[in-house]
Amino acid sequence: MPLLLKGYPLKMAPRKYLNSDFAGSGSIPGWGMRTVARFRRYKYKSVVHIKNRVMPINRFISYTLTSGQSEAIRQMESFFRDDRQIYVLQGYAGTGKTTLLKGILDYLDAEKRPYKLMASTGRAARVLTNKTGRSASTIHSTIYEIDSARTDVQDDRKVLAFRLRQNQDAAETLYFIDEASMIADKTEMNQNLLFDDGRFLDHILRYIGRRKIIFVGDSAQLPPVNCSFSAAMDADYLERTYHRKVTMVGLTEVKRQEGFGGIITNATQLREKLNSGTLPPVSLKISGFDDIMPSVNIWKAVKDYSVEILNQGFESEIFISYSNGGAHYLNSEIRRNIYKNPDTPLQADEWLMVIQNNYQTGYNNGQHLRLLNWNNNGEKVGNISLVDAEVEDPQTGISKSVKLVYDLLFRKDPNLTLDEEKEFTKDFAIRMRHMGIKPGTDSFLVRLISDKRLNALRVKFGYAITCHKAQGGEWDKVYMNIEPALEKMPRDLQYRWLYTAITRAASYLVVPNHPILY
Repeated sequence: MPLLLKGYPLKMAPRKYLNSDFAGSGSIPGWGMRTVARFRRYKYKSVVHIKNRVMPINRFISYTLTSGQSEAIRQMESFFRDDRQIYVLQGYAGTGKTTLLKGILDYLDAEKRPYKLMASTGRAARVLTNKTGRSASTIHSTIYEIDSARTDVQDDRKVLAFRLRQNQDAAETLYFIDEASMIADKTEMNQNLLFDDGRFLDHILRYIGRRKIIFVGDSAQLPPVNCSFSAAMDADYLERTYHRKVTMVGLTEVKRQEGFGGIITNATQLREKLNSGTLPPVSLKISGFDDIMPSVNIWKAVKDYSVEILNQGFESEIFISYSNGGAHYLNSEIRRNIYKNPDTPLQADEWLMVIQNNYQTGYNNGQHLRLLNWNNNGEKVGNISLVDAEVEDPQTGISKSVKLVYDLLFRKDPNLTLDEEKEFTKDFAIRMRHMGIKPGTDSFLVRLISDKRLNALRVKFGYAITCHKAQGGEWDKVYMNIEPALEKMPRDLQYRWLYTAITRAASYLVVPNHPILY
Protein backbone atom coordinates (compact mmCIF):
# COMPACT_ATOMS: atom_id res chain seq x y z
CA MET A 1 0.00 0.00 0.00
CA PRO A 2 1.46 3.43 -0.87
CA LEU A 3 2.59 5.80 1.87
CA LEU A 4 -0.21 8.39 2.37
CA LEU A 5 0.05 12.04 3.35
CA LYS A 6 -3.33 13.63 4.29
CA GLY A 7 -5.03 10.99 2.18
CA TYR A 8 -2.70 11.44 -0.82
CA PRO A 9 -0.05 9.05 -2.10
CA LEU A 10 3.27 10.66 -1.15
CA LYS A 11 4.25 11.50 -4.74
CA MET A 12 0.87 13.24 -5.25
CA ALA A 13 0.67 15.11 -1.94
CA PRO A 14 0.03 18.89 -2.13
CA ARG A 15 3.29 20.85 -1.97
CA LYS A 16 2.31 22.55 1.34
CA TYR A 17 2.56 19.19 3.12
CA LEU A 18 6.04 18.55 1.73
CA ASN A 19 7.76 21.78 2.81
CA SER A 20 10.40 21.97 5.53
CA ASP A 21 8.06 23.57 8.10
CA PHE A 22 5.71 20.60 8.13
CA ALA A 23 8.42 17.97 7.75
CA GLY A 24 10.63 19.46 10.44
CA SER A 25 7.97 20.30 13.04
CA GLY A 26 7.32 16.78 14.20
CA SER A 27 3.62 17.48 13.85
CA ILE A 28 1.81 17.11 10.56
CA PRO A 29 -2.00 17.23 10.63
CA GLY A 30 -3.42 13.73 10.47
CA TRP A 31 -0.04 12.01 10.99
CA GLY A 32 1.23 9.96 13.91
CA MET A 33 4.78 10.51 15.17
CA ARG A 34 6.05 7.27 13.60
CA THR A 35 4.81 8.33 10.17
CA VAL A 36 6.35 11.79 10.57
CA ALA A 37 9.71 10.23 11.48
CA ARG A 38 9.55 8.00 8.42
CA PHE A 39 8.77 10.93 6.14
CA ARG A 40 11.62 12.99 7.59
CA ARG A 41 14.03 10.18 6.78
CA TYR A 42 12.82 10.03 3.17
CA LYS A 43 12.86 13.81 2.70
CA TYR A 44 16.24 14.62 4.16
CA LYS A 45 18.21 11.62 2.96
CA SER A 46 16.80 11.76 -0.59
CA VAL A 47 16.57 7.99 -0.51
CA VAL A 48 14.73 6.32 -3.39
CA HIS A 49 13.15 3.65 -1.17
CA ILE A 50 9.57 3.90 0.04
CA LYS A 51 8.31 1.19 2.44
CA ASN A 52 11.17 -1.10 1.31
CA ARG A 53 10.22 -0.60 -2.31
CA VAL A 54 12.70 0.85 -4.76
CA MET A 55 11.62 3.80 -6.89
CA PRO A 56 11.33 2.49 -10.46
CA ILE A 57 14.32 3.06 -12.72
CA ASN A 58 12.03 4.51 -15.37
CA ARG A 59 11.59 7.61 -13.16
CA PHE A 60 15.12 8.47 -14.30
CA ILE A 61 14.36 8.10 -18.01
CA SER A 62 12.81 11.05 -19.82
CA TYR A 63 11.56 9.33 -22.97
CA THR A 64 8.86 6.76 -23.74
CA LEU A 65 10.22 3.25 -23.34
CA THR A 66 9.67 0.45 -25.82
CA SER A 67 8.16 -2.76 -24.47
CA GLY A 68 11.62 -4.36 -24.63
CA GLN A 69 13.23 -1.53 -22.68
CA SER A 70 10.48 -1.71 -20.06
CA GLU A 71 11.12 -5.43 -19.66
CA ALA A 72 14.88 -4.81 -19.47
CA ILE A 73 14.32 -2.34 -16.63
CA ARG A 74 11.93 -4.67 -14.79
CA GLN A 75 14.48 -7.48 -14.99
CA MET A 76 17.29 -5.10 -13.98
CA GLU A 77 15.39 -4.04 -10.85
CA SER A 78 14.98 -7.69 -9.90
CA PHE A 79 18.62 -8.41 -10.72
CA PHE A 80 19.81 -5.69 -8.33
CA ARG A 81 17.95 -7.45 -5.50
CA ASP A 82 18.18 -11.18 -6.26
CA ASP A 83 21.08 -13.67 -6.15
CA ARG A 84 21.85 -13.63 -9.88
CA GLN A 85 25.36 -12.48 -10.75
CA ILE A 86 25.29 -11.85 -14.49
CA TYR A 87 22.90 -9.72 -16.53
CA VAL A 88 23.22 -9.79 -20.32
CA LEU A 89 21.63 -6.83 -22.12
CA GLN A 90 21.55 -7.85 -25.76
CA GLY A 91 20.51 -5.00 -28.04
CA TYR A 92 20.68 -4.61 -31.79
CA ALA A 93 21.71 -1.42 -33.56
CA GLY A 94 19.39 1.49 -32.83
CA THR A 95 17.47 -0.16 -29.98
CA GLY A 96 18.69 2.33 -27.37
CA LYS A 97 21.09 0.28 -25.25
CA THR A 98 23.37 3.15 -24.30
CA THR A 99 20.52 5.62 -23.75
CA LEU A 100 18.84 3.10 -21.45
CA LEU A 101 22.14 2.57 -19.64
CA LYS A 102 22.43 6.29 -18.91
CA GLY A 103 19.06 6.24 -17.14
CA ILE A 104 20.10 3.18 -15.12
CA LEU A 105 23.28 4.97 -14.05
CA ASP A 106 21.28 8.05 -12.98
CA TYR A 107 19.19 5.71 -10.85
CA LEU A 108 22.28 4.10 -9.28
CA ASP A 109 23.71 7.53 -8.51
CA ALA A 110 20.49 8.40 -6.68
CA GLU A 111 20.71 5.13 -4.78
CA LYS A 112 24.39 5.81 -4.04
CA ARG A 113 25.26 2.34 -5.22
CA PRO A 114 28.86 2.01 -6.50
CA TYR A 115 29.52 0.94 -10.08
CA LYS A 116 32.28 0.92 -12.70
CA LEU A 117 32.05 1.34 -16.46
CA MET A 118 34.34 -0.60 -18.79
CA ALA A 119 34.57 -1.35 -22.49
CA SER A 120 36.49 -3.81 -24.63
CA THR A 121 38.62 -1.19 -26.40
CA GLY A 122 39.90 2.31 -25.79
CA ARG A 123 37.72 3.59 -28.63
CA ALA A 124 34.61 1.97 -27.13
CA ALA A 125 35.47 3.35 -23.68
CA ARG A 126 35.64 6.88 -25.09
CA VAL A 127 32.29 6.45 -26.88
CA LEU A 128 30.75 5.16 -23.63
CA THR A 129 32.17 8.11 -21.68
CA ASN A 130 30.79 10.59 -24.20
CA LYS A 131 27.32 9.03 -24.27
CA THR A 132 26.84 8.50 -20.53
CA GLY A 133 28.74 11.51 -19.21
CA ARG A 134 30.68 9.22 -16.89
CA SER A 135 34.24 7.98 -16.92
CA ALA A 136 34.78 4.59 -18.55
CA SER A 137 38.03 2.65 -18.82
CA THR A 138 39.24 -0.34 -20.79
CA ILE A 139 38.82 -3.76 -19.26
CA HIS A 140 42.57 -4.35 -19.56
CA SER A 141 43.54 -1.29 -17.53
CA THR A 142 40.97 -2.15 -14.85
CA ILE A 143 41.66 -5.82 -14.19
CA TYR A 144 45.37 -6.34 -15.02
CA GLU A 145 48.67 -5.19 -13.55
CA ILE A 146 52.23 -6.10 -14.45
CA ASP A 147 53.61 -9.22 -12.78
CA SER A 148 57.21 -8.23 -12.10
CA ALA A 149 58.18 -11.73 -10.90
CA ARG A 150 57.36 -13.33 -14.27
CA THR A 151 58.30 -10.43 -16.54
CA ASP A 152 61.60 -11.02 -18.29
CA VAL A 153 63.54 -10.03 -21.40
CA GLN A 154 66.30 -12.17 -22.85
CA ASP A 155 68.18 -11.91 -26.15
CA ASP A 156 65.62 -14.00 -28.00
CA ARG A 157 62.35 -13.48 -26.12
CA LYS A 158 60.25 -10.98 -24.22
CA VAL A 159 57.79 -11.97 -21.52
CA LEU A 160 55.69 -9.01 -20.42
CA ALA A 161 53.61 -10.87 -17.86
CA PHE A 162 50.41 -9.61 -16.25
CA ARG A 163 48.32 -10.76 -13.33
CA LEU A 164 44.87 -9.89 -12.06
CA ARG A 165 44.72 -6.89 -9.79
CA GLN A 166 43.49 -7.43 -6.27
CA ASN A 167 39.91 -6.20 -6.31
CA GLN A 168 39.34 -3.70 -3.48
CA ASP A 169 35.87 -2.63 -4.60
CA ALA A 170 32.92 -2.84 -2.22
CA ALA A 171 30.95 -6.08 -2.31
CA GLU A 172 27.88 -4.28 -3.70
CA THR A 173 29.79 -2.77 -6.66
CA LEU A 174 28.21 -3.30 -10.07
CA TYR A 175 30.30 -3.66 -13.24
CA PHE A 176 28.98 -2.57 -16.64
CA ILE A 177 30.91 -3.73 -19.72
CA ASP A 178 29.92 -2.24 -23.07
CA GLU A 179 30.70 -3.82 -26.46
CA ALA A 180 30.80 -7.16 -24.66
CA SER A 181 30.40 -9.08 -27.93
CA MET A 182 34.15 -8.45 -28.46
CA ILE A 183 35.15 -10.42 -25.33
CA ALA A 184 36.86 -13.72 -26.12
CA ASP A 185 37.03 -16.84 -23.99
CA LYS A 186 39.30 -19.00 -26.10
CA THR A 187 42.55 -20.52 -24.91
CA GLU A 188 45.52 -19.23 -26.89
CA MET A 189 49.19 -19.27 -26.04
CA ASN A 190 51.60 -16.67 -27.41
CA GLN A 191 54.06 -14.20 -25.98
CA ASN A 192 51.92 -11.18 -26.79
CA LEU A 193 49.04 -12.22 -24.53
CA LEU A 194 48.29 -10.05 -21.55
CA PHE A 195 47.60 -12.81 -19.09
CA ASP A 196 48.24 -16.55 -19.02
CA ASP A 197 45.94 -18.35 -21.43
CA GLY A 198 44.05 -15.62 -23.29
CA ARG A 199 40.66 -16.45 -21.77
CA PHE A 200 39.55 -12.86 -21.31
CA LEU A 201 36.02 -13.62 -20.07
CA ASP A 202 37.37 -16.02 -17.46
CA HIS A 203 39.73 -13.34 -16.18
CA ILE A 204 36.93 -10.78 -15.89
CA LEU A 205 34.75 -13.13 -13.85
CA ARG A 206 37.67 -14.10 -11.62
CA TYR A 207 38.41 -10.43 -11.02
CA ILE A 208 34.87 -9.47 -9.96
CA GLY A 209 34.48 -12.49 -7.67
CA ARG A 210 30.92 -12.74 -6.32
CA ARG A 211 29.96 -9.21 -7.35
CA LYS A 212 27.40 -8.53 -10.07
CA ILE A 213 28.22 -7.72 -13.69
CA ILE A 214 26.18 -6.42 -16.62
CA PHE A 215 27.35 -7.27 -20.15
CA VAL A 216 25.97 -4.90 -22.81
CA GLY A 217 26.44 -5.76 -26.45
CA ASP A 218 25.12 -6.78 -29.84
CA SER A 219 25.37 -10.46 -30.75
CA ALA A 220 24.78 -9.75 -34.45
CA GLN A 221 28.18 -8.07 -34.72
CA LEU A 222 31.40 -9.85 -35.61
CA PRO A 223 32.56 -12.22 -32.86
CA PRO A 224 36.05 -11.77 -31.37
CA VAL A 225 38.94 -12.45 -33.73
CA ASN A 226 39.44 -16.20 -34.31
CA CYS A 227 36.25 -17.03 -32.37
CA SER A 228 33.00 -18.48 -33.71
CA PHE A 229 30.67 -16.79 -31.18
CA SER A 230 30.54 -14.06 -28.54
CA ALA A 231 30.94 -15.88 -25.22
CA ALA A 232 29.94 -12.97 -22.96
CA MET A 233 26.62 -12.58 -24.80
CA ASP A 234 25.67 -16.27 -24.56
CA ALA A 235 23.63 -16.98 -21.42
CA ASP A 236 23.74 -20.76 -21.88
CA TYR A 237 27.53 -20.68 -22.21
CA LEU A 238 27.90 -18.50 -19.12
CA GLU A 239 25.71 -20.76 -17.00
CA ARG A 240 27.21 -24.00 -18.31
CA THR A 241 30.85 -22.91 -18.14
CA TYR A 242 30.91 -20.66 -15.08
CA HIS A 243 27.93 -21.95 -13.10
CA ARG A 244 26.61 -18.45 -12.53
CA LYS A 245 22.94 -17.50 -12.54
CA VAL A 246 22.24 -15.33 -15.58
CA THR A 247 19.45 -12.92 -16.55
CA MET A 248 19.29 -12.21 -20.27
CA VAL A 249 17.11 -9.58 -21.94
CA GLY A 250 17.02 -8.68 -25.63
CA LEU A 251 16.15 -5.35 -27.23
CA THR A 252 14.87 -5.60 -30.80
CA GLU A 253 12.65 -2.54 -31.36
CA VAL A 254 14.61 0.19 -33.14
CA LYS A 255 14.64 3.70 -31.66
CA ARG A 256 17.71 5.25 -33.31
CA GLN A 257 17.32 7.28 -36.49
CA GLU A 258 13.64 8.19 -36.60
CA GLY A 259 12.03 7.44 -39.93
CA PHE A 260 13.94 4.18 -40.27
CA GLY A 261 16.63 5.23 -42.73
CA GLY A 262 18.60 2.91 -44.93
CA ILE A 263 21.31 2.17 -42.37
CA ILE A 264 18.91 0.88 -39.74
CA THR A 265 16.62 -0.76 -42.30
CA ASN A 266 19.49 -2.77 -43.75
CA ALA A 267 20.93 -3.57 -40.33
CA THR A 268 17.53 -4.85 -39.21
CA GLN A 269 17.10 -7.00 -42.32
CA LEU A 270 20.60 -8.45 -41.98
CA ARG A 271 20.20 -9.49 -38.36
CA GLU A 272 16.65 -10.81 -38.88
CA LYS A 273 17.92 -13.09 -41.65
CA LEU A 274 20.91 -14.01 -39.50
CA ASN A 275 18.59 -15.04 -36.68
CA SER A 276 16.19 -16.89 -38.98
CA GLY A 277 18.78 -19.54 -39.82
CA THR A 278 18.08 -19.14 -43.54
CA LEU A 279 20.80 -17.11 -45.23
CA PRO A 280 20.30 -16.21 -48.88
CA PRO A 281 23.18 -14.48 -50.70
CA VAL A 282 23.89 -11.26 -48.85
CA SER A 283 22.49 -8.04 -50.29
CA LEU A 284 22.23 -4.37 -49.37
CA LYS A 285 19.34 -2.10 -50.33
CA ILE A 286 20.55 1.42 -51.19
CA SER A 287 17.79 2.83 -53.40
CA GLY A 288 15.22 5.11 -51.84
CA PHE A 289 17.30 6.16 -48.83
CA ASP A 290 18.83 9.55 -48.10
CA ASP A 291 21.40 8.21 -45.65
CA ILE A 292 23.02 5.66 -48.02
CA MET A 293 24.90 7.09 -50.98
CA PRO A 294 26.26 4.88 -53.75
CA SER A 295 29.56 5.77 -55.39
CA VAL A 296 30.40 4.96 -59.01
CA ASN A 297 33.46 2.92 -58.04
CA ILE A 298 36.15 2.60 -55.36
CA TRP A 299 38.38 5.26 -56.96
CA LYS A 300 35.59 7.85 -56.92
CA ALA A 301 34.85 6.95 -53.29
CA VAL A 302 38.52 7.34 -52.35
CA LYS A 303 38.70 10.72 -54.11
CA ASP A 304 35.54 12.03 -52.39
CA TYR A 305 36.68 10.75 -49.00
CA SER A 306 40.11 12.38 -49.43
CA VAL A 307 38.55 15.76 -50.24
CA GLU A 308 36.16 15.56 -47.30
CA ILE A 309 38.76 14.71 -44.65
CA LEU A 310 40.99 17.50 -45.94
CA ASN A 311 38.16 20.02 -45.66
CA GLN A 312 36.35 18.73 -42.57
CA GLY A 313 39.00 16.91 -40.55
CA PHE A 314 39.65 13.25 -39.83
CA GLU A 315 37.55 12.63 -36.74
CA SER A 316 34.03 12.46 -38.19
CA GLU A 317 34.62 10.05 -41.10
CA ILE A 318 36.29 6.68 -41.67
CA PHE A 319 36.86 4.24 -44.54
CA ILE A 320 36.24 0.59 -43.55
CA SER A 321 37.78 -2.36 -45.38
CA TYR A 322 37.56 -6.11 -44.96
CA SER A 323 41.26 -7.05 -44.79
CA ASN A 324 44.53 -5.58 -43.57
CA GLY A 325 45.74 -5.70 -47.17
CA GLY A 326 42.65 -3.80 -48.27
CA ALA A 327 43.22 -1.16 -45.60
CA HIS A 328 46.84 -0.78 -46.70
CA TYR A 329 45.80 -0.31 -50.35
CA LEU A 330 43.12 2.25 -49.44
CA ASN A 331 45.51 4.19 -47.19
CA SER A 332 48.02 4.34 -50.04
CA GLU A 333 45.40 5.59 -52.49
CA ILE A 334 44.00 8.13 -50.03
CA ARG A 335 47.50 9.53 -49.39
CA ARG A 336 48.10 9.62 -53.16
CA ASN A 337 44.96 11.78 -53.50
CA ILE A 338 45.95 14.03 -50.62
CA TYR A 339 49.63 14.57 -51.50
CA LYS A 340 49.47 14.01 -55.29
CA ASN A 341 52.52 11.76 -55.14
CA PRO A 342 52.55 7.97 -54.57
CA ASP A 343 56.00 8.11 -52.94
CA THR A 344 55.29 10.88 -50.43
CA PRO A 345 57.08 10.18 -47.12
CA LEU A 346 55.42 10.64 -43.75
CA GLN A 347 54.00 14.16 -43.31
CA ALA A 348 53.07 16.32 -40.34
CA ASP A 349 49.33 16.25 -39.52
CA GLU A 350 48.88 12.68 -40.78
CA TRP A 351 46.23 10.42 -39.25
CA LEU A 352 47.73 7.32 -37.59
CA MET A 353 46.26 4.27 -35.88
CA VAL A 354 47.91 2.30 -33.09
CA ILE A 355 47.96 -1.43 -33.91
CA GLN A 356 49.34 -2.79 -30.62
CA ASN A 357 48.72 -1.81 -26.99
CA ASN A 358 51.58 0.36 -25.73
CA TYR A 359 52.19 0.53 -21.98
CA GLN A 360 54.86 3.21 -22.16
CA THR A 361 52.39 5.72 -23.61
CA GLY A 362 49.06 4.25 -22.53
CA TYR A 363 47.86 4.17 -26.15
CA ASN A 364 45.56 1.28 -27.06
CA ASN A 365 45.23 -0.97 -30.08
CA GLY A 366 42.88 0.71 -32.55
CA GLN A 367 43.34 4.22 -31.17
CA HIS A 368 43.73 7.11 -33.61
CA LEU A 369 46.49 9.70 -33.19
CA ARG A 370 47.39 12.87 -35.02
CA LEU A 371 51.06 13.25 -36.02
CA LEU A 372 52.24 16.74 -35.10
CA ASN A 373 55.84 16.44 -36.30
CA TRP A 374 58.62 13.88 -36.69
CA ASN A 375 62.37 13.61 -37.20
CA ASN A 376 64.45 10.82 -38.70
CA ASN A 377 67.81 10.48 -36.96
CA GLY A 378 68.74 7.28 -38.75
CA GLU A 379 67.95 5.17 -35.66
CA LYS A 380 67.49 1.44 -36.27
CA VAL A 381 66.80 -1.76 -34.36
CA GLY A 382 68.15 -4.49 -36.60
CA ASN A 383 66.84 -3.49 -40.01
CA ILE A 384 63.82 -1.64 -38.62
CA SER A 385 63.85 2.17 -38.81
CA LEU A 386 62.63 4.23 -35.85
CA VAL A 387 61.76 7.93 -35.91
CA ASP A 388 61.19 10.45 -33.12
CA ALA A 389 57.74 11.96 -33.24
CA GLU A 390 55.23 14.15 -31.44
CA VAL A 391 51.70 12.74 -31.53
CA GLU A 392 48.41 14.01 -30.17
CA ASP A 393 45.37 12.18 -28.84
CA PRO A 394 42.51 13.97 -30.66
CA GLN A 395 40.07 13.14 -27.86
CA THR A 396 42.07 14.86 -25.13
CA GLY A 397 44.35 17.21 -27.05
CA ILE A 398 47.29 15.85 -25.05
CA SER A 399 50.51 15.31 -26.98
CA LYS A 400 53.43 12.98 -26.22
CA SER A 401 56.96 12.49 -27.52
CA VAL A 402 57.35 8.93 -28.80
CA LYS A 403 59.32 6.72 -31.15
CA LEU A 404 57.48 5.25 -34.13
CA VAL A 405 58.27 2.08 -36.07
CA TYR A 406 58.52 3.85 -39.42
CA ASP A 407 58.73 0.82 -41.71
CA LEU A 408 55.31 -0.55 -40.70
CA LEU A 409 53.55 2.48 -42.14
CA PHE A 410 54.47 1.49 -45.69
CA ARG A 411 54.12 -2.28 -45.38
CA LYS A 412 51.18 -4.45 -46.28
CA ASP A 413 51.99 -6.78 -43.34
CA PRO A 414 49.75 -6.22 -40.29
CA ASN A 415 52.68 -6.06 -37.84
CA LEU A 416 56.36 -6.89 -37.35
CA THR A 417 57.46 -10.47 -37.84
CA LEU A 418 58.45 -12.61 -34.86
CA ASP A 419 62.12 -12.35 -35.85
CA GLU A 420 61.86 -8.55 -35.99
CA GLU A 421 60.24 -8.45 -32.55
CA LYS A 422 63.16 -10.54 -31.27
CA GLU A 423 65.54 -7.85 -32.52
CA PHE A 424 63.87 -5.38 -30.17
CA THR A 425 64.15 -7.72 -27.17
CA LYS A 426 67.77 -8.55 -27.96
CA ASP A 427 68.62 -4.86 -28.29
CA PHE A 428 67.00 -4.08 -24.92
CA ALA A 429 68.64 -7.02 -23.12
CA ILE A 430 72.10 -6.00 -24.36
CA ARG A 431 71.60 -2.37 -23.30
CA MET A 432 70.45 -3.43 -19.83
CA ARG A 433 73.49 -5.69 -19.39
CA HIS A 434 75.80 -2.84 -20.34
CA MET A 435 74.11 -0.66 -17.74
CA GLY A 436 74.37 -3.38 -15.07
CA ILE A 437 70.58 -3.66 -14.66
CA LYS A 438 69.53 -7.23 -13.93
CA PRO A 439 66.20 -8.89 -14.88
CA GLY A 440 63.78 -9.21 -11.96
CA THR A 441 64.90 -5.97 -10.28
CA ASP A 442 62.70 -2.90 -9.84
CA SER A 443 65.04 -0.91 -12.07
CA PHE A 444 64.69 -3.48 -14.83
CA LEU A 445 60.89 -3.38 -14.64
CA VAL A 446 60.85 0.43 -14.72
CA ARG A 447 63.09 0.41 -17.81
CA LEU A 448 60.98 -2.28 -19.45
CA ILE A 449 57.88 -0.09 -19.25
CA SER A 450 59.50 3.30 -19.90
CA ASP A 451 62.09 2.52 -22.59
CA LYS A 452 60.97 4.37 -25.74
CA ARG A 453 63.11 2.26 -28.03
CA LEU A 454 61.74 -1.09 -26.85
CA ASN A 455 58.22 0.36 -26.73
CA ALA A 456 58.34 2.17 -30.06
CA LEU A 457 54.75 2.69 -31.24
CA ARG A 458 53.49 0.20 -33.80
CA VAL A 459 51.28 2.33 -36.06
CA LYS A 460 49.64 2.29 -39.48
CA PHE A 461 48.07 5.07 -41.46
CA GLY A 462 44.58 5.49 -40.02
CA TYR A 463 42.50 6.82 -42.91
CA ALA A 464 41.20 3.34 -43.71
CA ILE A 465 40.87 0.57 -41.13
CA THR A 466 39.47 -2.95 -40.90
CA CYS A 467 35.99 -3.62 -39.56
CA HIS A 468 37.45 -5.36 -36.49
CA LYS A 469 39.49 -2.24 -35.70
CA ALA A 470 36.37 -0.08 -36.19
CA GLN A 471 34.27 -2.22 -33.85
CA GLY A 472 33.19 -0.27 -30.80
CA GLY A 473 33.50 3.03 -32.65
CA GLU A 474 31.03 5.35 -34.30
CA TRP A 475 31.53 8.00 -37.01
CA ASP A 476 29.14 10.48 -38.54
CA LYS A 477 29.95 9.21 -42.04
CA VAL A 478 31.36 5.83 -43.07
CA TYR A 479 32.78 4.76 -46.42
CA MET A 480 32.67 0.98 -46.83
CA ASN A 481 34.64 -1.09 -49.35
CA ILE A 482 33.20 -4.51 -50.19
CA GLU A 483 36.25 -6.56 -51.16
CA PRO A 484 36.16 -9.79 -53.20
CA ALA A 485 37.62 -11.61 -50.19
CA LEU A 486 34.40 -10.91 -48.29
CA GLU A 487 32.51 -13.23 -50.63
CA LYS A 488 34.82 -16.11 -49.65
CA MET A 489 33.84 -15.90 -45.99
CA PRO A 490 31.20 -18.23 -44.50
CA ARG A 491 27.85 -16.65 -45.21
CA ASP A 492 26.96 -15.93 -41.58
CA LEU A 493 30.23 -13.98 -41.22
CA GLN A 494 29.42 -12.05 -44.41
CA TYR A 495 26.18 -10.96 -42.73
CA ARG A 496 27.93 -10.08 -39.48
CA TRP A 497 30.68 -8.15 -41.26
CA LEU A 498 28.20 -6.03 -43.22
CA TYR A 499 26.03 -5.50 -40.15
CA THR A 500 29.01 -4.38 -38.06
CA ALA A 501 30.42 -2.15 -40.79
CA ILE A 502 27.23 -0.26 -41.66
CA THR A 503 26.27 0.28 -38.02
CA ARG A 504 29.50 2.20 -37.42
CA ALA A 505 27.76 5.04 -39.31
CA ALA A 506 25.72 7.41 -37.17
CA SER A 507 24.31 9.44 -40.10
CA TYR A 508 25.61 8.51 -43.56
CA LEU A 509 26.99 5.50 -45.40
CA VAL A 510 28.83 5.59 -48.75
CA VAL A 511 29.24 2.32 -50.70
CA PRO A 512 31.10 1.92 -54.02
CA ASN A 513 29.13 0.12 -56.71
CA HIS A 514 28.97 -3.66 -56.19
CA PRO A 515 26.72 -6.53 -57.37
CA ILE A 516 25.22 -7.02 -53.88
CA LEU A 517 23.71 -3.51 -53.96
CA TYR A 518 20.17 -2.97 -55.17
